[in-house]
Amino acid sequence: MHGCGYAELASLRLYSGTNDIYLYPNISRPQYQRHFPEPNQQRIAHEIGLNVRNRLKSLRLDQQGTTAVEFAIIAPVLIALIVGILALCVGLFLIGSLHYAVEESARCASIKTTICSDSTTTIAYAQSHYFGPNLSPTFTYAAAACGSSVSASVSYSMNVGYRTFTIPISATACFP
Repeated sequence: MHGCGYAELASLRLYSGTNDIYLYPNISRPQYQRHFPEPNQQRIAHEIGLNVRNRLKSLRLDQQGTTAVEFAIIAPVLIALIVGILALCVGLFLIGSLHYAVEESARCASIKTTICSDSTTTIAYAQSHYFGPNLSPTFTYAAAACGSSVSASVSYSMNVGYRTFTIPISATACFP
């Protein structure tokens, strides 16, 4: 529209100056007085009260800070969930490490008889292959019908902030 010269024709129809376009605001008198108060007008008591009421209403309708309040409501639940997930991961790592140590020591007792020659060396081998949390699991070795049997047990205390759960964990492996 502007490239074809229509803007110049429209401006000729609106006003006599071809290079000038005048814009006039369309605002009512009450709106004008509300947005542009007279500087010499004296404030009376009810106008001040109206101003305070309008300010309180604007504060009530103001949406700033709602994100911070919502985060403050959700944050404790989120933090408890994250702490619980971390405690569960440590517990799963403990179970995996305990099973690994038991399986390796049972295999050592069956295959590597020079390293794991008796019960004490097999238990020491199992303790050296346990890489879990700083707990001291109880390892036992026995010669069974299935071969060399090694078992372990430990009590894992999972502290999730407001409560502590004690979970007994055991693992057994038998290698022919």
